[in-house]
Amino acid sequence: MQAAELFAVGHDNAAIARRLRVSVRSVQRWHRAWEQGGTPPWSRRGRHPGPS
Repeated sequence: MQAAELFAVGHDNAAIARRLRVSVRSVQRWHRAWEQGGTPPWSRRGRHPGPS
Protein backbone atom coordinates (compact mmCIF):
# COMPACT_ATOMS: atom_id res chain seq x y z
CA MET A 1 0.00 0.00 0.00
CA GLN A 2 2.84 2.40 0.72
CA ALA A 3 4.13 1.99 -2.82
CA ALA A 4 0.77 2.98 -4.32
CA GLU A 5 0.67 6.12 -2.20
CA LEU A 6 4.21 7.00 -3.27
CA PHE A 7 3.35 6.40 -6.96
CA ALA A 8 0.33 8.66 -6.60
CA VAL A 9 2.38 11.59 -5.31
CA GLY A 10 5.00 11.17 -8.02
CA HIS A 11 8.02 9.56 -6.35
CA ASP A 12 10.36 7.81 -8.75
CA ASN A 13 10.95 4.06 -8.66
CA ALA A 14 14.48 4.29 -7.26
CA ALA A 15 13.34 6.46 -4.34
CA ILE A 16 10.49 4.07 -3.57
CA ALA A 17 12.84 1.08 -3.71
CA ARG A 18 15.23 2.72 -1.24
CA ARG A 19 12.42 3.69 1.09
CA LEU A 20 10.80 0.25 1.09
CA ARG A 21 14.14 -1.63 0.96
CA VAL A 22 13.30 -3.62 -2.15
CA SER A 23 14.83 -3.85 -5.62
CA VAL A 24 14.11 -1.22 -8.25
CA ARG A 25 12.98 -4.06 -10.53
CA SER A 26 10.27 -5.05 -8.03
CA VAL A 27 9.06 -1.46 -7.85
CA GLN A 28 8.97 -1.27 -11.65
CA ARG A 29 6.71 -4.35 -11.76
CA TRP A 30 4.47 -2.92 -9.03
CA HIS A 31 4.28 0.43 -10.82
CA ARG A 32 3.30 -1.21 -14.10
CA ALA A 33 0.53 -3.20 -12.36
CA TRP A 34 -0.63 -0.08 -10.52
CA GLU A 35 -0.80 1.93 -13.77
CA GLN A 36 -2.82 -0.81 -15.47
CA GLY A 37 -5.23 -1.03 -12.56
CA GLY A 38 -4.49 -4.69 -11.93
CA THR A 39 -4.09 -6.49 -8.64
CA PRO A 40 -1.03 -5.02 -7.01
CA PRO A 41 1.62 -7.68 -6.32
CA TRP A 42 2.22 -6.39 -2.81
CA SER A 43 -1.33 -7.40 -1.86
CA ARG A 44 -0.74 -11.05 -2.71
CA ARG A 45 0.17 -13.37 0.12
CA GLY A 46 2.13 -16.24 -1.38
CA ARG A 47 0.66 -19.47 -2.63
CA HIS A 48 -2.85 -20.42 -1.72
CA PRO A 49 -3.25 -23.89 -0.27
CA GLY A 50 -4.61 -26.42 -2.72
CA PRO A 51 -7.54 -28.75 -2.12
CA SER A 52 -6.97 -31.50 0.45
